[in-house]
Amino acid sequence: MKSLISIIIPIYNVEKYLPKCIDSILEQTYTNLEIILVNDGSPDDCKEICDRYSERDKRIKVIHKKNGGLSDARNSGLEIASGEYVLFLDSDDFLTSPNCIEHLYTPIKNYPYEISYGRWDILYPNGKINIGFPESKHQVIDYKKSNEDIFSMFLQQKEVGSGACGTLYNRNFLITNDIKFKKGLLHEDYWWCFLVFSSCNSFYKDATKPIFYYCQYNEKSITSSLSKKNAEDIQWTCLSIIDYSNHTSIPINIGKDIITYLEKLHRFIFRIAYNNGTRKEWIEIYKTQQNKYKSSKLFKIKKMYTKPAWLAFFLFKLMKNPSMNIFFRIYRRILREIFGDPIY
Repeated sequence: MKSLISIIIPIYNVEKYLPKCIDSILEQTYTNLEIILVNDGSPDDCKEICDRYSERDKRIKVIHKKNGGLSDARNSGLEIASGEYVLFLDSDDFLTSPNCIEHLYTPIKNYPYEISYGRWDILYPNGKINIGFPESKHQVIDYKKSNEDIFSMFLQQKEVGSGACGTLYNRNFLITNDIKFKKGLLHEDYWWCFLVFSSCNSFYKDATKPIFYYCQYNEKSITSSLSKKNAEDIQWTCLSIIDYSNHTSIPINIGKDIITYLEKLHRFIFRIAYNNGTRKEWIEIYKTQQNKYKSSKLFKIKKMYTKPAWLAFFLFKLMKNPSMNIFFRIYRRILREIFGDPIY
């Protein structure tokens, strides 16, 4: 008999998009599903929509709870999930075709992978689609007993991304490793995925087709609507990763890959802080990162944050200035030679 798969959908203020999301699940050819709708105190008609769907299909379970944020809603779904495997889907996204769950489950029929990973594509309001993982060199990846290879692959962020959705997770794997979402944390998937892939020993990826569409209903730059809270929460993830590195025995190659992952998050933090904060706030964030990183084991692997904060801010501002960008590119190599890294 096919395994029971629990699909967890956190819901808040998405009455316009929720029916399409749920319908895309109900039309799946893989039918042994437990569909958990978590109404996270939504102020619109989501409660009524959830209740109507639960009356139509007995596979649907509904949780109505006080608003606690995306992480708390996902954790609430995990607490009542009974499936052998779990899949997360955000309520404003939807599965791309009726055989998406079947596509993810197929490799599990032959081997009990802890993770069965699929591709997601980005869908814009004008119908434009950007294919996920543009840097990927392998459509299919099969790791049966290789935690180091799996963790390294994740940290390099070329074959997989930092998104929790559209992936089958073995529920016992999550329970055994006590993997939960950090309540109240924005950009929670960065930390969740770090925990998942640092613990994973068997992984299968089939990116030959997209599993779901990640819908961008606002085509404006993502960072234009972010705040200091976004930067602070990503910084929390960076500091937690550094703590993990300090308290875990890791080989040099994994240490280098962790630094690669941190650099990606650092660029995101500083871009948010520059676009949405003050010079003082940017420098405060830099100093916090600097003090934590320079006292860590990772600093011995790669020296970053060696410059004074004021100089780092000046270089970052220079890079972001369109009229000075050409100048910055010309001297980028020189800066790298002098400082080790042009910004940090």
